[in-house]
Amino acid sequence: MVRSSTGVQPTEAGTTLLAESRAVLARYDQAVAVVARHAAPGGSVLRLGIPLELPPGFLTRPLAALADACPETRVEPRHISTADQTAALRTGELDIGLLRERPPGGDLDAIRVMEERLGVLLAAERAAELSGPEGVRLDSLAGLHWVGFPRSGSPVWYDEVTAVLRGHGIDIEASAVGGQTLLAEV
Repeated sequence: MVRSSTGVQPTEAGTTLLAESRAVLARYDQAVAVVARHAAPGGSVLRLGIPLELPPGFLTRPLAALADACPETRVEPRHISTADQTAALRTGELDIGLLRERPPGGDLDAIRVMEERLGVLLAAERAAELSGPEGVRLDSLAGLHWVGFPRSGSPVWYDEVTAVLRGHGIDIEASAVGGQTLLAEV
């Protein structure tokens, strides 16, 4: 602050500090509101985004541990695509999301919670023809058509998978129609 006979004026540093302080207080108020929602009477609610293709049993132990540690917490699972989860996390409609890819931008934090092995679904006769000691190699699938998930559900994951498949000579033109949902078993 700079004092003069006409009053007090903030310095440039003071003006910057005021703006930053207001931003910190606004973020604090937002954090308090989110935590208060979880402390509502009757226990808290954890809104959890789950990808349509999550491997069976993946959440069994973590949800059991949560139930033991926080018996008042109710989990609301929502089976939605990575793209829809990312949007819901940004709008505050989800508390946690299990995504196929790191969300773009710096506003959401992400950590790896699992790694999965991918497989291929083939007719039994075709699998017997193509299978070797270590299973079916990608390059043995060259010339076949891939039927997969729509890009809109998980664009980065789609691009990664299709790039690997293309690199092994697999035709990528045939894929799931946008708007379709995946079957968890597949």
